[in-house]
Amino acid sequence: MRRYRRLHLMDSCNAADENQAATWSNLCCLFDIRFIPVPALSKGLMMVTLRIVFALLFSGVMAMRSATAQEVPSLEDILAEQDKWLAQFASIRVRWRDWHRVDVMEYHPTVPRDATLENSPMYSQHEFCWADTGCLSHDTIHMTGGKPDSRNVYGIKGMTGWDSDSEAGGKIDEWVHVKILQPDSSRPLSTNLSMNALMSLWNCKSGVWWVQRLRTTPGAAVKGMEDVDGHPCVLVEMSWAEQGTQSTEMFWFDASVNYLPRRRRIIGSIGEMKWDKVWTADRFREVSPGFHFQDHGFYHLDKIPLPGFEWQIESVEFNPDFPVNQFDPRVSAGSKVTDYPGGRAYLAGAKGLKTEPDPVSSPPIVNTGPAAVAIPQSNDWRWLTIVCLLILGCLLTFKWLRIGRSPRSA
Repeated sequence: MRRYRRLHLMDSCNAADENQAATWSNLCCLFDIRFIPVPALSKGLMMVTLRIVFALLFSGVMAMRSATAQEVPSLEDILAEQDKWLAQFASIRVRWRDWHRVDVMEYHPTVPRDATLENSPMYSQHEFCWADTGCLSHDTIHMTGGKPDSRNVYGIKGMTGWDSDSEAGGKIDEWVHVKILQPDSSRPLSTNLSMNALMSLWNCKSGVWWVQRLRTTPGAAVKGMEDVDGHPCVLVEMSWAEQGTQSTEMFWFDASVNYLPRRRRIIGSIGEMKWDKVWTADRFREVSPGFHFQDHGFYHLDKIPLPGFEWQIESVEFNPDFPVNQFDPRVSAGSKVTDYPGGRAYLAGAKGLKTEPDPVSSPPIVNTGPAAVAIPQSNDWRWLTIVCLLILGCLLTFKWLRIGRSPRSA
């Protein structure tokens, strides 16, 4: 028969220390260990310890969940932080390059399927310049085989927009066609260009930064916290209907990079056409102390496993010194200029854009541009009338002279 040692705590207490004996007696009664075998005592202490540990862990997890729930910022908090970021510059110049993977693979089968932005023979170089004086320009150079192939520059200065194109395969600083446009007065800096790398910062359709668009869009609301590639982000969602288009925009803003977006998802439809596209930034750079800018990312198209394009920021300048003519139309000698607001077309002279059209080189404008253009009426009928009147006058004079010289009949 197994023998168990009994604990006699009261007997081991010193009679002179009655308080200590009473304390031990109370503890023994509390845990009922006055006469517990040693193995049972160890097991009991272990169970008590485990219960305390699990209770502490549960309390910690609940506290963390509660703290996380309390840390979800409001939309006003996010916009306030983005306003601080936007206040760092009154003008900006961003240069990047991108590669439209799907287009390359579909139209140029010779491009390797495992090509990347670094070794692709086809890509585009971009420069986006903006100033808070109501000016912007977007310069795009398309590269083929490592050499410039064509170039397009779009710009807006005040209430004048313009678009300049070089000839494919020609010199990229010789402009063959320049279009003078009329911006929308309600959103003068709006364009139909996809800014690619900047499409989650600059809103082309409205011509404003996204922080400004979020503030004026009804229904924009914080939906909670979600991780994007291991980074905790705030999910903001907004929906609207405009000109038959139903759209839902979702942004994942990261507090560690000034609440700039790490992801943007666009779900929309117009009629039977639907789309679901995702823009992602996987790297950021610090432009100035405490202020960041996106550095690299992708854009996924509908139901296509590979990204639609990959983009890489090359440089970001806050408050750069722009040339005086940075936001003026790009015009060279001999450029064909189509002035849609003025309803005229002409060739630019050797000194650049003319203020008056050259009648010899002013063909009628065909209404194919974004704005309605009045075709100038010809003045040839006036010259024809004058010539006819002169001929009639000469005939009448000749007839009168013949009548005056003929002898009168008796």
